[in-house]
Amino acid sequence: MRNTYFYRLYQHSKCLFILIFGFTALTIFFNLMGDEVTPFFVWGMFSEVKTPQESYEVYEIKLDGAHYDYTNLLTDPNRFYITGPLNMYRSMQTKGEAATRVFFKEKLGENYSLVAPFLEPITNELSDAAAFPAWLKRYLEQSTNRTFQRLEVNILQVHYLEDGHVEILNSKPLIRYET
Repeated sequence: MRNTYFYRLYQHSKCLFILIFGFTALTIFFNLMGDEVTPFFVWGMFSEVKTPQESYEVYEIKLDGAHYDYTNLLTDPNRFYITGPLNMYRSMQTKGEAATRVFFKEKLGENYSLVAPFLEPITNELSDAAAFPAWLKRYLEQSTNRTFQRLEVNILQVHYLEDGHVEILNSKPLIRYET
C-alpha cells in the first residue's frame, strides 16, 4: 500500500491528492454511468454502428485535368490535411461563415454572445476563404513533389452497387483554380 501512487501523492501533497483522486473517481463514475465527460474517453466514436447510406459524398481532385488518387497516394495525415480543410472551406461556402462559429451558435443559441468576443478573433472570416485554393494548390504541390497549373476539386455523390463497385450519381464543382 505504501508504494502505490495515490499513497505517495497523499504524503507529498494532500491538496493535489484530492484533485487527482477526485478527478479519477469522477471519471470512472461517469464512464460507468455511460456519460462521456472528458475528452480522454470518447468510446462512442469507435463503437457506434454505421448504417449504410443510399449515397455518399467524396472529393475528387484533379491536377492539370488528371485525376489524383489522394486516397491511395497520400498517408493518412496528409489526406486529413486535405479533406479536413476542404470540409471547412465547403462549410464556409454554403453557410457563409466558419464551421466553428456555426457549431457554437447552434449549441449555445442566445448565449453565443458570451463566447463571441473570444471565438471570433481565432476563427476564419468568409473573406479568408478566398486564399484557400492557392494554399491547397501549394500543399498538394509539396505533398506530390510536382508542380501543376490547374487544380480542380469536385464533390462526387456516389452509390455502392450490389457487386461492390462505385457508381457516380452526381458531380458538383467546389474549386477551380489556375495559375
